[in-house]
Amino acid sequence: MTGLADLADAWAAAAWRAGWQGGLAALVVWSVCRLVPSVPARFQAWLWRLVVLKFAVAFLWAAPIGVPLLPAVEPTAGTLLGSATPDRIAVEGGSVVRHEPAAAVAWRRLGFMVWSAVVAWQAARLLRAFRAAGRLRRGCRPTGSAELLGQAAAVGGAFDLRTPLAVLESDGDGSPMLVGVVRPAVVFPVATLNRLDECERAMVLGHELAHARRGDLLWGLLAAVVRAVFFFHPLAWLAERRLRATQEVAADALAAARLKHAPAGYAALLVSVVGKLGPDRALPAMSAGVAGSHQSLKQRLLAMRFMKPMSRRAAAAHTGALVLLAAFGVVPWAVVAADPPAADKPGQKEATGSGRGKFASFKDGTLTVVTNDGTLLRNKVPETAKVFQWNDVGGFKPVGTADALTGAKAGTWVHVLVEKGTTTVRLGARKAVTTGTFVSFKDNRLLILGKNLGASFVAKYGSNVHFNKFRDAVPAYESVDGGEYKLLGPANKVLGGVKEGAVVFVHGEGDDNITLVQIGAPTKK
Repeated sequence: MTGLADLADAWAAAAWRAGWQGGLAALVVWSVCRLVPSVPARFQAWLWRLVVLKFAVAFLWAAPIGVPLLPAVEPTAGTLLGSATPDRIAVEGGSVVRHEPAAAVAWRRLGFMVWSAVVAWQAARLLRAFRAAGRLRRGCRPTGSAELLGQAAAVGGAFDLRTPLAVLESDGDGSPMLVGVVRPAVVFPVATLNRLDECERAMVLGHELAHARRGDLLWGLLAAVVRAVFFFHPLAWLAERRLRATQEVAADALAAARLKHAPAGYAALLVSVVGKLGPDRALPAMSAGVAGSHQSLKQRLLAMRFMKPMSRRAAAAHTGALVLLAAFGVVPWAVVAADPPAADKPGQKEATGSGRGKFASFKDGTLTVVTNDGTLLRNKVPETAKVFQWNDVGGFKPVGTADALTGAKAGTWVHVLVEKGTTTVRLGARKAVTTGTFVSFKDNRLLILGKNLGASFVAKYGSNVHFNKFRDAVPAYESVDGGEYKLLGPANKVLGGVKEGAVVFVHGEGDDNITLVQIGAPTKK
């Protein structure tokens, strides 16, 4: 059930993130459109398109883009290890492991399964609607009216269409409509077509061509998908409804402008066309009709009060505002701490004496060693340097001079000793584990009260065992409630939160070469 738990966690985080961000965007856009109804319809439609995109992007895009505006800070572990609460979080292999009540996990899994079932049902409905629109188009026939084709070509020229839009006929009454997301076509019911005069047919063609030019069917499909995914969110339903309504008004505005109709004249034509449509018939999904519902028609007629020509400067200003809203409102951003100044970052230094660390490379006589403080230790190693390799059976054994370093593996513990003009390099070291109870971790240095140290060691040094500064790559693991060890992260970032008295195992290879730290011990079965 681990896979289901991970999916449920990811879904819960994505749904919460997209729910509040998309919902907030919907409320802001709704308020703007209500308070400033004079905003041009095409820009209102674009605002609702951005709301739909916000829902989708926030759901799919988890990690925001970091903007380093905050001052550089050193991360702290806080109470990660010291807390005994059941909702503690640990990092394991790049994923989040939550220690929380089983009931919370079970409810999250149940919610994910219910959501998946409803979304699958909604997806099946959308697929059926898409297929129904395809069957409707296939059931139509090309119009045989030369007059209608001539009008379609003329109206298409007004919309700067390179390829004339297909004009089809269907039997019966009803509203002319635009069908086909990929290859849109205008469908005229024959009975309705016979009742419309030349000006009314041109107006219908202009309205449907405006929908095609604006890509409204595709945006409507995206809104329907978002509403299906967020079926539980009332503001996702509001966004879809308002998008469809504003797209109708925007299509009216574009058609009136391209056909050179005054708003009052276009409104009169629209009312006349609606009165000649015959028996009311619901429009199929994945289509856009000229009439719509009575409520939609009322809203469109009222919106025509604000239809007026727009200067290029005003259009450019509105477009610039939309681009900024898309860039900063839809794309996720986060203000993060800046990187430390270059002077504070680990640098490089030339070694003149002894040094210990991890072997990195040896080239042209230069030995590169990664030390515990993160710096690179470079030392001109003479050709006569003596190189020793650790052997678990007999200790250090000579393997040759400096040339032997070319075969060393990256990450091997290395000790460079320069004494009385003689350079000695030791590769590898005996592995050991120091056990004790945690006392403190201050200035990146660990202090524990050691156990089983031996009488001679205790007599000489006491039970306090100090460890020098850890490398950044040293990991820390924790056994929670006697369970298996879980990776927490870098030891020097999380050890500050360990409770005094906790059992600690420090694994090392040679002096100060700490390889990992374990807190607590799994319960033996």
